[in-house]
Amino acid sequence: QNDLFIQLWEEKMAECGTISIPIVAQQVWPKAYLHAQQLMEALHGRTLKLADVDQYLSKYKTPGELGQVLVNLNNQLSTCTGNSNDGKWIANVVENIVQYQSLKEHEKAAKTFLQVKEKLKLTGNFKQVEALASQVSLSMKDQTLHVVDESLVGVGQFFKSFMTGQHREKLLCLETFITCQDVVQWLREVTKDVVDLQSFVNVSLTTSAGEGDLANDKLSTLSIVGTGYRSLIYELKLDANFETLSKSCTTIWKALEENPKLSKLLEDCNRELEWYKSVKATQGRVEVTSFELMRNILQYGRFTIESRQGCNDIHDAVRVDLDDKKLAKKNVTLDELRDLESKLVLITGSKTEQRKQVDLFLDTLHSICHIADILLSLQQAGNVQYLSWRMVIPFSDRESLVEKLQGVATKMEHDLKKWNDEVKESRLMFYELNNYTTTQLVRLRKELGKMRSNGGVAVVEPGVMLLLQSISPDLTPAAVKDSVQNFLMEAASLEYQSTEAMLCSQHGEFSKQPSALPGNKSLNEAAPVIVPVNVNRVEPNVTIDATKSNTTSMLTFEQLTG
Repeated sequence: QNDLFIQLWEEKMAECGTISIPIVAQQVWPKAYLHAQQLMEALHGRTLKLADVDQYLSKYKTPGELGQVLVNLNNQLSTCTGNSNDGKWIANVVENIVQYQSLKEHEKAAKTFLQVKEKLKLTGNFKQVEALASQVSLSMKDQTLHVVDESLVGVGQFFKSFMTGQHREKLLCLETFITCQDVVQWLREVTKDVVDLQSFVNVSLTTSAGEGDLANDKLSTLSIVGTGYRSLIYELKLDANFETLSKSCTTIWKALEENPKLSKLLEDCNRELEWYKSVKATQGRVEVTSFELMRNILQYGRFTIESRQGCNDIHDAVRVDLDDKKLAKKNVTLDELRDLESKLVLITGSKTEQRKQVDLFLDTLHSICHIADILLSLQQAGNVQYLSWRMVIPFSDRESLVEKLQGVATKMEHDLKKWNDEVKESRLMFYELNNYTTTQLVRLRKELGKMRSNGGVAVVEPGVMLLLQSISPDLTPAAVKDSVQNFLMEAASLEYQSTEAMLCSQHGEFSKQPSALPGNKSLNEAAPVIVPVNVNRVEPNVTIDATKSNTTSMLTFEQLTG
């Protein structure tokens, strides 16, 4: 018995209608036998139509079952004809049929790829995929097993791997891409690549204030979708063929592994397209206002950097004033400047007309912030020259502006290093200074400076006495006043000698006698008993006038830059 021959037999029986022994012997048997012979010959020559493969052989689900049926039929026909046929060719035919049946299973995926080709208007070679996708059509049914060649099998091998693992999710990703072309086309219009998309998202995060987490989620979703589908949205060229398209899809499959809801996220983006368009419109207005503010600063602005009492933060040290009565905004804080900086960096392309102005503005801002940082360090270190210090930089003077500012920063860095070295040297020379922090030394300098400006008769503050008595418990306010007065007498004597020497020099009678002791060494000798002398040693560059607490060192930009 043979299932395949029985199927042919029953088919011929049905054609005859009324059945009798003569009819079976004269019509059914010869027709069934001839059909079986023709079927096997067509299989041997691979000329059997694919429609006949579906009709007679599709019910055999495994290669082993199909091969056994064909071997049995071949042996039975050989017995009837008396011709020997080893049937070795059957194994190749079975493999060919199995390949065809596998291709049929991947037909839906092939059609989906062709829809992607159509949506993206790709012009490359997709013939094998078109053949695979059209197998069930009437024209394809007339084709024979010869059509299942190596190239078509190669396409099928891709779809075989495609249909493994998350094959339904992979197919859904492509189907969703096809149906969500509105957001895909919009992304192509407003962004040129993933970097540009990320810039759009970053700027949008700063311009969608008021919507909170919902806006952030929408923008994050757009970033995930654009990155996951980037190969199809941005990278695939119009002349791509099936092989190129299939390679591009591998990046989507990786994104799918990281985010199994990728297709749903794309649908969400497509649904929120109008919101994204509104954000883009708002971003356009932000670009206009950002460039306008930058131009106003460049044209009317003047930077001010200053250190004041209690100024411990760079935000208090830097500001911009706009000198134009027509402008509603008169000043800009550092926070606003940094917000403007972040927007300009994101919205300004590398080859735009505004690039040169933006670079000048940002380089200037960075230099000014650097100067402000050094200024705060100098102030915290107690350098008297910079305790009350201010510099004004008008943007109207743009020639070599950044270079001049860098020169100022270099000088201040040198002053800071020199000051720190002198403080370190003073602490080594006068061990008592190590009992105080820099902040405490600055306070002592300030309070003792007040006494010096009042002729040493001012009241010693209790807090100052506590600091001094921490290293000299027996020290009294009277002793402090005596030491300050002795210091003033010594200073006046030194000043008199210096003035006399200068006058003599002008009249050609310069005295060659030894000059006064340099720096604060004489001050230390004049008052060796009390701490204020040692405190002054930590500020060797301080003059009497510079220690007045209300004095502000107002330096013009020209003076600082020479």
